[in-house]
Amino acid sequence: MLKKILFTVMAIAAVVVLVGYIFPQKVHVEVAHTFKADKTLVYDQIHDFKNWNNWSPWYQIDPNAKYEFSDRSIGAGAWMKWESDNKNIGNGQIDIIEESLGHDLVFEISMPEFDTKDRGEFILHEDAEGITVVWSMESDFGMNPIRRIIGSMMVEPQLEKSFTDGLNNIESYLENQRAITEVSK
Repeated sequence: MLKKILFTVMAIAAVVVLVGYIFPQKVHVEVAHTFKADKTLVYDQIHDFKNWNNWSPWYQIDPNAKYEFSDRSIGAGAWMKWESDNKNIGNGQIDIIEESLGHDLVFEISMPEFDTKDRGEFILHEDAEGITVVWSMESDFGMNPIRRIIGSMMVEPQLEKSFTDGLNNIESYLENQRAITEVSK
């Protein structure tokens, strides 16, 4: 009887490992949104960490999270740390590693409790339709089959929703600011 149980457990573990390796090691999430707003206003929300809580979907989940900023909250070398008791937010740090002033922003995000270090970017493109912002991030789940399954089935859709919400929140924030400015005229 014990042999059957042990064999069943080992067979299930083998199936999980094999299925895990079917899932990709890396997951790329990308969401685009076009704004009918001044490019500078859009860019200012993205490139300055101190503006992120105006629109961050994670700030809405836990407005009581604690934030710490580097001396400069903008540009390459700037960073923001957060600590949250909410398991959906956790603790982490985001660093700006490259910035093309007025255009693009490349960042690296690390969350120790999830043992992750991911790379992402905001790309801004101006055309006749307005300002299109592409927010993307690539996560590497390594060779761990369980992380690959969770990353593909849970993390990817959650990030896509969060990115969509964040870009929509920027638009709402800018519209509210525009309305406040018009009322105060």
